[in-house]
Amino acid sequence: MSRSSMDDSLGGYDSDELVDLPPRRTARDRLDSIQQRKIGQRGSELMQYIDDLYAAGAKLWTKDMFLEIEEELAKAPQPASVKIRSMNGNSINRSVPFPPRNRSLHDSKEWTHTIGFEIYQYMRFNAGDLEDDCEEDLKAVQAKYTCAVNLFYTDIISSTVEYPELKAAWDESQRNWTQSAACDQLADALRKDINIPKTIKRMVCFALGDLERAWEYDTIPAADGLPLRRSMTQHAAALTLATLFGELIGTEPLPVLVQDPAYTPESKQVLTEVGFEVVGGLGALGFTHVDDDTVVMSCSPDVPVKQVVADIARPAVLIWNKVRPLSEESSEWTISNGRGEDSLCVPWTTDQDSPRTRELVEGYDMHEFPPSNQRFGDIVIYVRKD
Repeated sequence: MSRSSMDDSLGGYDSDELVDLPPRRTARDRLDSIQQRKIGQRGSELMQYIDDLYAAGAKLWTKDMFLEIEEELAKAPQPASVKIRSMNGNSINRSVPFPPRNRSLHDSKEWTHTIGFEIYQYMRFNAGDLEDDCEEDLKAVQAKYTCAVNLFYTDIISSTVEYPELKAAWDESQRNWTQSAACDQLADALRKDINIPKTIKRMVCFALGDLERAWEYDTIPAADGLPLRRSMTQHAAALTLATLFGELIGTEPLPVLVQDPAYTPESKQVLTEVGFEVVGGLGALGFTHVDDDTVVMSCSPDVPVKQVVADIARPAVLIWNKVRPLSEESSEWTISNGRGEDSLCVPWTTDQDSPRTRELVEGYDMHEFPPSNQRFGDIVIYVRKD
């Protein structure tokens, strides 16, 4: 989980538009603009409108809307726009972006669409940009600013590791995990200290990372001297958890569904062979499998898993980053420098907590996950109070 950076991507431009693109603004220019912005009356009213909707329980996301978007984008040919539900219950048409014909993404000639999520904090921030002289219809403005789904195109990541090498690294990582003290501690905690709801039926894991990314860091050791391989270890832990949960409720291991658009073909092959069900779709389909009988797992994801789940279900078990109080939430925009280039960073992490996620976990007992921050981050286990 990291703080999001803002860039001036060319997401929706056609090739004919490229000649008229505005000059790229520097990160410092954009930060100055944000720090100096003044919110007008209409912007303040729109922010209050969003707050009132949220307080009344209006959902930013629903499983039905995810299914509809995924089904529309799966059509051939793809539509020019997709109707998307807004938080106020109305719908807007989002244009389906396509890459410019004379521009490639990185070195890839293949690309795909991706469904993105706009968190509650960012929705409120954007509402403050509404100008007082805006002549757009009020209902249209409200629907547009309360839509929490965006559409992007991204390059398709091709495999860089041969299958035999990747499978060997997986086997070693799974063996290292199952023989570790952290694995033993996790099993002991679940068997002795945690009362699991007996109705659980499946695990759904989000953004545990591509296995090839873990393989690339093969030479980086963790504190225990073994290869770090975060993604592989997290997937191995998911299989362990599925087996333990099945044991505790008297069934076979739970089925484990995993979703991460970053999976390469070789990673999908390995995961399928060792027992995972890889969810397809464009980034939202995994959430349609989450219900009150689900175990949800994520480790520092680059999507707002906690905020989405809080809107769509009350899962039996939540294994994710510890929910933090409002007092720890940042409001400061900053500039970071990576690879010699400044980037503007928003105040919120990619899996930012919200009033709704904090309210959700009030109905859960929290248990510590065995200490292994290098591979799992600050995740904990929340078990619903039934």
